[in-house]
Amino acid sequence: MSAPFRVFPYWTSKLRVRKDFDNLLERMEKRLYRDSLPVLGWYWLRTIYRSGYDRRELEALDGLIGRAQTTGGEQSAILAEMKHWIRQTPAAGKTGREEGQSAAPDRSRLRSANIERYLAQLLNQWLPAEIARLLVTEFEEDGVFSTGIPALIRGRAIERLLIREHVSRETLEALLDPGLLSPQWFYPADIEILRDVVLYLLGRTEMPPFPALPAVLIAVAPESPLDSSQHGDAVRHGFLVEAAGGEEFHVPIAPGDAAKLLDRDSLRIGAVIVSMDGRWWNANRLQRSDRDVIVYEPGGHLCIDYSEEHARLRIPWPESRPQWRGAVRLETKFELLGRRWRIAQWEQEGAHTWLHLVFADSIRMPEPRSETENGVRRLRPAVADMRWAALEDALLAALAQETADPIEQFRHSELIPLGRALLGLCEATRGGRPRNLETVESRVNAVRYHSAELREFLGPVPWRILPEPVRKVLLSARDYSQLDCLVNATFDGVPERRTASRDSHAA
Repeated sequence: MSAPFRVFPYWTSKLRVRKDFDNLLERMEKRLYRDSLPVLGWYWLRTIYRSGYDRRELEALDGLIGRAQTTGGEQSAILAEMKHWIRQTPAAGKTGREEGQSAAPDRSRLRSANIERYLAQLLNQWLPAEIARLLVTEFEEDGVFSTGIPALIRGRAIERLLIREHVSRETLEALLDPGLLSPQWFYPADIEILRDVVLYLLGRTEMPPFPALPAVLIAVAPESPLDSSQHGDAVRHGFLVEAAGGEEFHVPIAPGDAAKLLDRDSLRIGAVIVSMDGRWWNANRLQRSDRDVIVYEPGGHLCIDYSEEHARLRIPWPESRPQWRGAVRLETKFELLGRRWRIAQWEQEGAHTWLHLVFADSIRMPEPRSETENGVRRLRPAVADMRWAALEDALLAALAQETADPIEQFRHSELIPLGRALLGLCEATRGGRPRNLETVESRVNAVRYHSAELREFLGPVPWRILPEPVRKVLLSARDYSQLDCLVNATFDGVPERRTASRDSHAA
């Protein structure tokens, strides 16, 4: 009887190196925004070191990089810098969490319906503030790459935010592949960098495909027969087609719209869109068949320029003229890539017209609404769930330790005053009974006061944030109607008061 096949550790480690390196090359080849290749290289390096590569594996990797460098180009330059860093950095064995990474338990487990909202908040609002903090006080170059520093800063800022939020592994998995995202709310280059960071935090090197769709309408020329609102809806349902001349984007249109286009003396459609992979597409022609479609052909990628004080964006405008005379009707503002833009200038370059936009503000996604028995009710943003869960943990720790330190050291400083008020309310009901109703009422008033400025973003304070003994005390004091009304106005989710009584029996 033959001996069973055995895979020796040496060959197993070589297979691991080969697989990880193939994943790196594939990700480099598919990179949409090439200026962030150093981010990909840096986080891939940190991933394999964190996984416990030993000396022999690093030597094997050195050889693979040397053979891959013969291709030349920007990819080869990145590999050369990676190779130099590997030779300067010894294997450290498996380290688990890196130095500086929080060892606190994961608190933030997002429901799938909230992922898109959390992602928009992270990239469009928190990220710029974190980058500013890094640039002013804390950023030090990692010493790996001599290029791509702006992109590396964005990667480091995203990493710090995710670690600080104690994002759960389940949420990281969802962030890696969140489903369909719209270029109206997200800048694809930011999503690429985010995925590099998330993959590192998960300890993996294989990346899921980047979604090319959906697409959104950038603009329709003033003289176009297309209705911008209707065509914008149609663009969201467009699809990619591999044609003989290359990839095309097809947008279905109604027969009536096709007839309007054909009635014109000059068939110029005049529309520009952008897809989720960052490519802009120009309307090229009307294609008639069983299903009429407008065929869009690809241009380049939309790229935000961060080199000046305010971010800038150059976008194509779907109208060009041999000579520009008279009034020119342009959009007054653009909401694209999670940002609001204003027009700084326009230029004619050959057959194309370009608008130069300057960043004005970040935009927030509209809040989803759900039907309830009492009508339409606003849902809290996804980030609120995490903020309240973290504050609940700090409140329980303060009560258990009999010290306010967990509240005073809370990582979200804007919630500290509210945390103090909640702690005061808990102390006023210590022992399962109120010291006096007036004191309890003043403490609830303090909670209401400190939560007022947070209500627009986080919503009302959830009832569950209070420990069960405190909730019981407040419910038992409901006969004091003024306190009952105050509690209901301050907290969200307070159980309804039972007013119905059993039917009395007739004598």
